[in-house]
Amino acid sequence: MEREGMVFYRSFYEAIKELPPEDFKKCASAILEYGLNGTEPESGGIEKTVYIMAKPQIDKNNQRYVNGKLGGRSKNQNETGDEPTDEDTKPKGNQTAPKAEPKEKDKEKVKEKVKEKDNVNDKVNDIALSSELGASEHQEAVITLPLNDKSEYPVFDGAVQKWAELYPAVDVIQQLRGMRGWLEVNPARRKTKRGIEKFINGWLARAQDGASATPKTVKKKEFNYEQRDWDFDELERIKRAELLRNMEEERLDTVSPAI
Repeated sequence: MEREGMVFYRSFYEAIKELPPEDFKKCASAILEYGLNGTEPESGGIEKTVYIMAKPQIDKNNQRYVNGKLGGRSKNQNETGDEPTDEDTKPKGNQTAPKAEPKEKDKEKVKEKVKEKDNVNDKVNDIALSSELGASEHQEAVITLPLNDKSEYPVFDGAVQKWAELYPAVDVIQQLRGMRGWLEVNPARRKTKRGIEKFINGWLARAQDGASATPKTVKKKEFNYEQRDWDFDELERIKRAELLRNMEEERLDTVSPAI
């Protein structure tokens, strides 16, 4: 069934905006073709995945459109679409007009629909996050980090390479192992799915600052042995900065829960 228009949600755009241009075009076309013409994608790949995630919301909007063309629900129907019973139409107290109460079964249906919509949005956001961190459809995680909801946050090779470029003096894999160990022994300070990447970058930044204080090695000819030349002023500056950061983190932890 063809339509003159459709709602293209921001969550759809956020899910595909980081994709390569060709994949972005395929995914956007798949959503629009189904929303406007009811045509499902024939091929698989990322466009099929995005279409599956967006389909329930598009179907719901299309049904509203059809109901609107038919004039909406009947005046003799209550808000759930059922015919009112005698008990529903009987005035209560000082009521002058009958008021139909929703049935328990209808309440459950509404809750299920809201839950289904939330799950769709979560899946679309997961696709966007995986694309941003360089995860392919069949790629295995290099390591996982425990979150505060007891789930595991996967770290893929693309993200490791990105952090290695940002923090060249740091062994990213070893630091990720250290993060996992710290999160396992500090369950109360585990992060959310939205806050974990900020935690990772903060950890790696501190490791990068510490690595910049690595002593230089110079060879002293007269004694024929290597002597370490320390920059004590730089060490003192880094130690003060790290102390201030730790104090600020402890202060924030006492004011608000972990991110």
